[in-house]
Amino acid sequence: MNNFFNKILIKLFTNQIGKDEFGNSYHISKSGKKYVIYNGLVEASKVPPNWHLWLHNIHDEIIPNSQYAWQKIHSPNLTGTKYNKKLPKIKEKYQSWQPN
Repeated sequence: MNNFFNKILIKLFTNQIGKDEFGNSYHISKSGKKYVIYNGLVEASKVPPNWHLWLHNIHDEIIPNSQYAWQKIHSPNLTGTKYNKKLPKIKEKYQSWQPN
């Protein structure tokens, strides 16, 4: 319930700066405090690198999302969700030490 009121207060008393490809919206207050309203589950790893720089005051401007050939597309951390990558089981290739 508290999250609902926070979203309303942020939307009423801040200016929206932009949105990212995940649908998260970024806001700034008159005092300079920065906020994120997440689209869906609140997960900090859903913030792309260019918006992360802006949120943490590393850059004052939003850097365009440019991709180099060697870069992967940003994806959120899926650990603990039903979409996480299952690793194959590794057979034991060693014999553990047994004290006598």
